[in-house]
Amino acid sequence: MKLDLVYRHARRETAVIITLCFAMAAWSLGAAALMGRGPLPAEQIETDAVGGFPTWVIWSLAIPWVFATLATGWFCFFFLANDPLGEEEADSPIHSNPHAASRSDEASAGEMGGA
Repeated sequence: MKLDLVYRHARRETAVIITLCFAMAAWSLGAAALMGRGPLPAEQIETDAVGGFPTWVIWSLAIPWVFATLATGWFCFFFLANDPLGEEEADSPIHSNPHAASRSDEASAGEMGGA
């Protein structure tokens, strides 16, 4: 059984998204668990900080967020497929006159406001 191209693209894109989510979660939780254990001795507090933040915060929160943002950009601009979803129905009232619904809504709003 041959699957539809749009379905195969959607399944592939879903797999990439789920893989990225699990990878980012593993990175964040793993780095926080390994580096964020308990209070540091007083002499290490100043040496284990970057820009006033503890290093475990940088490695478990900031860097994964930056990487996830870059991965999302790559996914959206270079990986995501732009598949045609089919033909539009020409005999639909919305497609034949796109302003028909807004005109009737305006008319009913005018009647309600004037009454």
